[in-house]
Amino acid sequence: MKPKANEQQRVAIYCRVSKDTQDLSMQENELKEFTCRSGWVIHRIYRDHGESGAKRNRPALDELLADCRRRRFDILAIWKLDRLARNLRQLLDIVELCKSIGVQFLSLTDGIDTSTAAGTFVFHLFAALSEMERGLIRERTIAGIREARRRGKKLGRPAAAPLRPEQMQCIRKERSENKVSLRNLSRQHGIPLWRIHSICREDKPSV
Repeated sequence: MKPKANEQQRVAIYCRVSKDTQDLSMQENELKEFTCRSGWVIHRIYRDHGESGAKRNRPALDELLADCRRRRFDILAIWKLDRLARNLRQLLDIVELCKSIGVQFLSLTDGIDTSTAAGTFVFHLFAALSEMERGLIRERTIAGIREARRRGKKLGRPAAAPLRPEQMQCIRKERSENKVSLRNLSRQHGIPLWRIHSICREDKPSV
């Protein structure tokens, strides 16, 4: 839902510092001043204090994204791109979320404003770079697999060590009679979960 023509734009301000000893006030004050000059109203200031930008989940950021999905503000304003995310993929995910809901995105010191043609163009470039990066990763992975096969290296899951019949029978009995969970069986017997699945499936009668 977009604001009516006579309504003020609601701004969500997000600030973050990595260390507890650092101060949020510079980011916050500059964004407040810009919001005031633009004639907007502050919906809420979201503060992550002592939170690394490499973390995908941060308390204030999680609340911000939840409010974004509920369309509780019209503009997301940050001081600098690296305050919001340290990698391109996360940054683009957040911007794409804003775009899909109709929330504008503003990075004050980077001069990015998606309500303008220039700001939108910058993020089109970011999206193109991100797609190129994914393509390069795929190519390197495929090339690595080809080279490993050329050298005769076996790929995939290693062959499982054989189990004694009585051990397999014990696992099936615990599963069928005592209703022990597959995960607990895996921990108790020191056997991978996928192997436990396979053992218990083999005990089922074929139709």
